[in-house]
Amino acid sequence: MDKDYAVVELVALMYSNCGFIGIPMAQGIFGAEGVFYMTAYVAMANFLLWSHGVIVMSGKSDIKSLKKVFTSPTIISIILGIICFVTQIRVPQIIEEPMEMIANMNTPMAMMVAGINIAQADLKQVFCHYRLYWLSFVKLIVMPFALVGVFYFVPVSQLVKTIVILATACPAGVTGSLFALRYEKDSVYAAEIFAMTTIISIVTVPFSMLFC
Repeated sequence: MDKDYAVVELVALMYSNCGFIGIPMAQGIFGAEGVFYMTAYVAMANFLLWSHGVIVMSGKSDIKSLKKVFTSPTIISIILGIICFVTQIRVPQIIEEPMEMIANMNTPMAMMVAGINIAQADLKQVFCHYRLYWLSFVKLIVMPFALVGVFYFVPVSQLVKTIVILATACPAGVTGSLFALRYEKDSVYAAEIFAMTTIISIVTVPFSMLFC
């Protein structure tokens, strides 16, 4: 397989759309406590995405590149956010409100980029692309059920187990399309994976929850 396709698939399989889809579902099913645990999962997933995901997608793992990744504004922001959460530091409202407004733009803008990439693809060809079904099977069935098996031997609360499985069962993240576009990989293929897994997840996510 072409290396560019391989890294697009790897990022799509490893990093789910747990923020955009997982948080509303956790809110609807478990309320504030579910959102708390899902937010913790999303924070760690974002840290790994913007560190490991960037390294995988860019193909650069030398010391200079690693230093650039771990000193990027995104990683620094995540670390500062965790510190503020743990220490219960509240930023002034004059800073918090503009930051919240900018944050609210992230998902719509990402969806627009993914939609533009999907529009460039032949949807008939997408549904005839059999590898997308295999990737969807691995992402939406194999990975969540592997976690079900792991949690069978790991003593954690039922809520934590369910939240982690729910987050893992979410479809591929739209960020994969943005990364592919940024690092000159096949962004259309990344958008196809995002679209296919999102459509199929309508059935697979409730199915996965039956085994939590």
